[in-house]
Amino acid sequence: MDAKKLRQLREWRDRQARQEGVEIFRVLGNQTLEEIVVNDVKTEKGLLEVKGIKEKKLAKYGREILEIMSRLETAPLRLSKDDLPLTGSAADQIIAAARTGEKIFSVSVFLDLVNTGLRTFEVKIKGEVSSVDERNGNYYFGLKDKEDGSTISCLIWKSNYRLTGVELKEGMEIVVHGWPNVYKPSGRLSFHVDTIEMVGEGALKQQYEELKKKLEAEGLFAPERKKPIPLFPTKIGLITSRQGEAIFDFRTNLGQFGFQIKFLDSRVEGVQAVPSLIKAVRYFKDKDIDVLVLVRGGGSLESLLSFNNEALVREIVNFPKPVVAGIGHDQDVSLLDLVADRSCSTPTGVAKLLSYSWEQALAKINLYAKDIFGRYRKELFDQKYSLQTFSLRLKKNFSLIFENFRALDYRLKQYFSSIGAQIKSYSTSLSNLAESITLHFEKNLRMVLDYLKLADASITTNNPERQLRLGYSLVSAGGKILKSVAGIGKGEEIEVRLQDGKIYSEVRSIEKKHLSRYLPAGRQGNRG
Repeated sequence: MDAKKLRQLREWRDRQARQEGVEIFRVLGNQTLEEIVVNDVKTEKGLLEVKGIKEKKLAKYGREILEIMSRLETAPLRLSKDDLPLTGSAADQIIAAARTGEKIFSVSVFLDLVNTGLRTFEVKIKGEVSSVDERNGNYYFGLKDKEDGSTISCLIWKSNYRLTGVELKEGMEIVVHGWPNVYKPSGRLSFHVDTIEMVGEGALKQQYEELKKKLEAEGLFAPERKKPIPLFPTKIGLITSRQGEAIFDFRTNLGQFGFQIKFLDSRVEGVQAVPSLIKAVRYFKDKDIDVLVLVRGGGSLESLLSFNNEALVREIVNFPKPVVAGIGHDQDVSLLDLVADRSCSTPTGVAKLLSYSWEQALAKINLYAKDIFGRYRKELFDQKYSLQTFSLRLKKNFSLIFENFRALDYRLKQYFSSIGAQIKSYSTSLSNLAESITLHFEKNLRMVLDYLKLADASITTNNPERQLRLGYSLVSAGGKILKSVAGIGKGEEIEVRLQDGKIYSEVRSIEKKHLSRYLPAGRQGNRG
């Protein structure tokens, strides 16, 4: 396993985790990094085959991982036993031999030792661009000394080149930062560049003006594009250097209004700060904040180069939340100031800007409180006078009420006394009336009972069934009682009803009798 590559990947992973504010395993686990090194992965397809890397992590980290793996082919880090192909005592022997010159090395191992040592010489070189060649997005260019024509070959990876914001052209004077390296297949010495700067204030200003004109033409400075700052922001994302004074000035002047600050440490000095600043801005893209703040102290035009970088400016333009810049200068306005939603000349100004609405609200609350208490005191005084007046009126009214009550009480007593006498009189009358009604009722009841007895006797006497018990019978034919022989004929059936039953018979003969034989003597004479 290549210990150099593994250590470099772990260092990158640890930095990434700190910037994102998460545990290191949430970026990539140790086993994943070891598998990348063991398999010497150098393509996106190869990364997807590594356990622990999916499409999302490939999109987020793939480019940087592949750049590290490619860069380490020609750029070992430090001279130690971990940097050598051998391990343990063998590596110690090679290091000792390298120091004493008593060991014979292979060309490859020797160049590894040379590159390990050269990696420690990170420097800045000023020169004139003598040639430019682009291959697969990476740039290979020559840097020439203007005095004696000395030349060195330089290489900058495409990702770093995009971040510099400098367009390489032959004849331009630049300052590059990087380290020397010997390319093993050809033994050629080159300089690996990670940042490029224009030389001279005039060139920097020209670059600034050209980029400013370009961005302005795109409408990135237009006021209507900028997002309003929340009226009462509470959640602040802060990007600055932990070691700088800017963070102290910002926190000191931020009012005590319950602000929640999420801080991310970043370089803010020179063009080398661009990658760190871009990562910090991207970190806050999906975080729960109300406003993003970028601050730093004052400095020269060269020290503020990162804030005139096109890549960083476009990150700010596309940031979803309002951005406030406090770059710490008064004379020169950075491009980041121009695209930010609000800009202040100092970190202190940013802190006061965010506190302003809260301070105004607090001042209004104090004013309203003073007004409320003043009105309350006035109302209390007015109500006290009104209450005294009302109390006197109430006392007078209650006196009248009590006098009227006493008079009414006397009248009510007389009235109830009169009512009592009337009730007593009515009670006597009702008692007499009840006795009279009772007597008449008893008399009438006896009369009704006597009548009922007479009616019962009459009914009993005239009851046909009584006659039947005396020996009489009832004769009927066709359902009708026969009162005369004239109502029946010979051969017809008759029904004879007796006390204890009925007889059905047929008429054989009929004998008619004259009624005169049975009439009293006096009545016979009248009929003759």
